[in-house]
Amino acid sequence: MFHTILSTLLASLSFSTYVPPPSKSSYTSNGNKLKVSYLTQEFLKQTHKGVLTITPLSITSLPSKINPTMIESTLTNSFPDVYILASTFPKSSSTGLSKKVNSGLKDMTVDTLCRSSTIWSNSKNTTYTRPEGGILGVGGKDGSVDMRGVSPLVMYVSKGDELLGVSVMDEEVSKDDECVGSFVVGIEEVKGRMKVKLGTRGERKVGGGQKIAGAVVGGMAGGPAGAVVGGVVAGMIEEGVKGEVEFESNFAKFGRERGGGEGKNGKNGKGGKGMRSAVGCDWGGLCEEKVLEDLEQICYLENFVTGCTAGLYRSSESKTVVVAFRGTCEPKDLIVDGNVLQTDWVEGVKESEEKVHTGFRTSLESVCMKLKWLIGEACGGEKEIEGWNLKITGHSLGGALAILFCRDVAEGFDCGRGLPQYSEESALSKLGNFLTNKKQGDKKRGRHFKTCEVYTFGSPRVGNGAFCDSFDSLLLKDSKLGRPKISAAWRVVNNKDVVARLPRTVDGLIFGKIGYEHVGRTVLISGEEGEGAWIEGVSEGACPVRDGVIFSSPLTTGNVLGDVVSIVARSASTSEKITDKLNSAIDGVTGRVNNINSVMELASLVGIDVGYAEREARIMESLVKGEGLADHMEPEYWRAFGGVVGGEGSGDESSE
Repeated sequence: MFHTILSTLLASLSFSTYVPPPSKSSYTSNGNKLKVSYLTQEFLKQTHKGVLTITPLSITSLPSKINPTMIESTLTNSFPDVYILASTFPKSSSTGLSKKVNSGLKDMTVDTLCRSSTIWSNSKNTTYTRPEGGILGVGGKDGSVDMRGVSPLVMYVSKGDELLGVSVMDEEVSKDDECVGSFVVGIEEVKGRMKVKLGTRGERKVGGGQKIAGAVVGGMAGGPAGAVVGGVVAGMIEEGVKGEVEFESNFAKFGRERGGGEGKNGKNGKGGKGMRSAVGCDWGGLCEEKVLEDLEQICYLENFVTGCTAGLYRSSESKTVVVAFRGTCEPKDLIVDGNVLQTDWVEGVKESEEKVHTGFRTSLESVCMKLKWLIGEACGGEKEIEGWNLKITGHSLGGALAILFCRDVAEGFDCGRGLPQYSEESALSKLGNFLTNKKQGDKKRGRHFKTCEVYTFGSPRVGNGAFCDSFDSLLLKDSKLGRPKISAAWRVVNNKDVVARLPRTVDGLIFGKIGYEHVGRTVLISGEEGEGAWIEGVSEGACPVRDGVIFSSPLTTGNVLGDVVSIVARSASTSEKITDKLNSAIDGVTGRVNNINSVMELASLVGIDVGYAEREARIMESLVKGEGLADHMEPEYWRAFGGVVGGEGSGDESSE
């Protein structure tokens, strides 16, 4: 059943993601790639065990630059320009780091990373004592830095974090920053004033251009964050590591109370549901009817690299979690949108038939695991999700991300993994799969929500026919669960919104055929008062945003050549000469190829379906007139929902 009021609420949340929550009303974690803003004290305390404050005091026994270059020495002298990185993480992160130094951890995400300001060696101050090399290695003196003027580093410590990593970095101008040294200590050991020696340093070049694989430091783990996790393999490189960090520390544990649940941003009302609009649309005025009345936004997640952004909402009364993905609003989003080449839905599956938009999948992967963890915590733990309802939504690019995320979690919710990925199985597992006729990627794991629904607004297509068929099969009753894995999948489209008709299926010489289809069912809204909504499968007519058949036989009746054949056939029973028959046939179609639809008629000569060609022409016309893009924007969706809610179709529309 399509719920108009619920759809209006979810549309408002989708557009709200374009406006970040006020910084004054959030508790933000600063990561190297991910930033999570917690919007209620209750959820912050539910997911974290305390606040760790590190106040740098000094760095002593400071060496010269690790790997100086002529350019860098000219720009910043031959002395390290130091700053401090700090992060917390679980002990499990240290497992196998030494084996992943040169591969997997390059993309490791640290979402509690804090960075101090840089103290430059060439600055005119008394805080920096430069190292001295002496003569022939005799009489040298290490440098030191007084850091008492540096602001404290403040981190929210997640429930599972047990280790604190600290790195002293050398900021470079002409190349990547380098690590002077790192250390790791247990969070429970961090108390009061401490002095800790630097024990490890990352990969560095030695004679002959070779490399030593040491602790995962510096650029090894996705930029400076690598320096933080590096210390967990302490002892791999000890030679040449100097330095000692002195700092004040304070770990303030959260109390057992969970706060009042109202957070800093208030609760309920028109503002409590996160109904922010960049263009001033009053979505609250369209949502007066009670639906998810106690819904409140609990956090806002953003990836700096891909731009993937999502808001997370929770209704404790109805046990409902809502995920709203943000659409295109930054230049980096255009890069994601434009990457229309396809990749395997299940990464690593050989000869996979299911293909999806590469840009969309890459973007979602960058936040997927963290988002799942947040959802699990919002439900009170991953084991509790089976009693909760999940609603996923998004506008534009956000709609595409919502569809992919819905497909992933519907097949099995697991906080310990990102998007589906095939991993090598043992010989015994392969034998078992062979005996049970399972293919690569068939193995599913995880729990299932009580209900899982996805509502998108102006969403582009995300995958090929095989992907869409598999998605739509999840809307059917599952024999084991006794219900569908996806309860509903609605694709709301405003009038001529051109984005909902993209990407188009192409058949190119370079990349081959790249097919795109839609999932779920279309709900078309126009904003015309009293019209209500056109619902695919309920209302009359074909879906206006599906491609349909691209090619048809040019001899089909209705096409030019087909009509020529038909005319000749009808005149076969007469005594006309063959030339007269052909002339009669030509006269019968001359008017058609000369009229306003001549382009369509000519397309039919080569087997292109006339209906498909007409749809393509309407898309081009809407682009030229600007209607297709205007109908994609928030004001037109708001106006269209106003017409539906206030018209005859304002109630829930049955789609069964």
